[in-house]
Amino acid sequence: MKTESALRHSSVLRGDEASDENKSKQSLLKQFEKDYEDIGPVYDCVTFFDGIHWNAVIDTTESGDLSEAEPMLNYNIKHQYRQFSDLDSLTYCVNIYDDGDVLSIVTDASPHGTHVAGIVAANFPDEPELNGVAPGAQIVSLKIGNTRLGSMETGQGLIRALNEAVKKGCHIINMSYGGEDGAFFFYTLCKPITDLP
Repeated sequence: MKTESALRHSSVLRGDEASDENKSKQSLLKQFEKDYEDIGPVYDCVTFFDGIHWNAVIDTTESGDLSEAEPMLNYNIKHQYRQFSDLDSLTYCVNIYDDGDVLSIVTDASPHGTHVAGIVAANFPDEPELNGVAPGAQIVSLKIGNTRLGSMETGQGLIRALNEAVKKGCHIINMSYGGEDGAFFFYTLCKPITDLP
């Protein structure tokens, strides 16, 4: 009996010691977490002018080797898109501004735009019950949500999108986003556009 009691006492002490050690490790990890800033993936990118268009090359392997990366043009020129990796299945496209000085790598923050586009323009000639409201309509998708803000729209994003919609000659603009004062803001933003000849 004495041995059994001594073993129980010994294991409790070891448990307390382990508990103290775990607390110490947790404290250290919390400090590391506080001091650590994850900037996310870092990709080598190069822009160049081929005599006709600005191109971008992006090393999504993070190896620093651009020799295997295929050049991409602004999305509105060639409608190119790529995937960062098979693991994440996140697609991206590019826009290049200011004579190659600014490269915008564009990703989607949610599939909401695809969902809305399907409701509007899905086109299944052999299965018309699957059609959208306007089967086969041409869609111009313009992102207004800022991925860095959890897809929240910004005034700058809305203005850029509306300017682009006008430039492209869109007949109908559907904007699907949230916000308390969305209707008033939208009216204020669109009023100058509706006044155009």
